[in-house]
Amino acid sequence: MIHTAGSSALARMMIRLFKHKGIKTINVVRRDEYIEELKKEGADYVLNSQAPDFEEKLKEIAEKENATLAFEAIGGEFTNKIIKAQPAGSSCLMYGTLSSYYLKEISIMELFKGKTLGSRTLWGYHHELASKGEMDKGRDLVHSLLPTLLSTKVQKVFKIDDLQEALAYYQEKSSKGKILLKFH
Repeated sequence: MIHTAGSSALARMMIRLFKHKGIKTINVVRRDEYIEELKKEGADYVLNSQAPDFEEKLKEIAEKENATLAFEAIGGEFTNKIIKAQPAGSSCLMYGTLSSYYLKEISIMELFKGKTLGSRTLWGYHHELASKGEMDKGRDLVHSLLPTLLSTKVQKVFKIDDLQEALAYYQEKSSKGKILLKFH
């Protein structure tokens, strides 16, 4: 499985969850400082998207590990890099637009290889589960995993009156854990 925004809280949860299920992860980050940190959390591969050989390494590892699923949060031209690296018959699920709301230069030739590009939102998934009558099972599963596989680090709590300070702190240390706002 390939995951962009690889140092995010969601990515860290996915590293633990997929490792628990015996599925290897290829995590994409923008800075070298996250590589060892994510490997300590159990990531199998961590690649810096700013490295000159990023695309070649991603393709090599994706083919070696048969990474037929990708969760993509960047958008823009980056989505094409992920799809091009995946083996034939793969799926790339968009769930964010950190770089751009628009996809650029997606090669039709990649789609002719049986690759699919789709999107997934929590809202859509919520409705899908509700229509199947599985909301309670899904909620119970998530609640049971919150203390372990789906836990997240909270690095600091700010009062709502300190919003500007909280935003500045977040911009500096966004990948080190969640920043919470306290209203009372």
